[in-house]
Amino acid sequence: MLGLLGEFSQQVALTGEHSCGIRIVDFETQQPMNWLLGHTSDISQINVCPEQPWLLASASLDGTAKLWDLRSGLCTLTLLDKSDGPIKALAPLVDGGQPFCFTGGADESVKCWDVRAARCLYELATGNNNAEHMLWHGPSRSLLVCTECSHIDRDGFEYGYQMEYDREEEDEWEWPDARHTTLAW
Repeated sequence: MLGLLGEFSQQVALTGEHSCGIRIVDFETQQPMNWLLGHTSDISQINVCPEQPWLLASASLDGTAKLWDLRSGLCTLTLLDKSDGPIKALAPLVDGGQPFCFTGGADESVKCWDVRAARCLYELATGNNNAEHMLWHGPSRSLLVCTECSHIDRDGFEYGYQMEYDREEEDEWEWPDARHTTLAW
């Protein structure tokens, strides 16, 4: 189960892990209510907009984020990340009446989207970390982003980093010969 929605007409569970679709299930009766289809790869996160509980957002490994209207069961907007990487995390929100959506994935950044214009407003770098999960906290106007570095495993071993300059070997290190010419006028 990827999410639980309690503010929308009745308690429903949202499932979509290891699937291209989102199944909405009545939490009490365990009966399926709806099936939201549209992604072409596994869904990585489902999140509900706290200010508009009928607005559901889903992130997928297919590189898209979709916004769904639970009242109609239809996809209202698809956000396509131009980095061609998976979108692993997202957080929809409404601030001052304007809908936004944050997305993040393997491109080591978090993007803020204007939902009405369907365009990326700005991009925040996460250093060498991939965004894995996101959550918006409206009262403090804060975005929590859980990240993971793909270059360091859980035991602290590094992979794929370039060797760092070691100051202890400074005497052995030499500057390369200059490869430019100076022009005098």
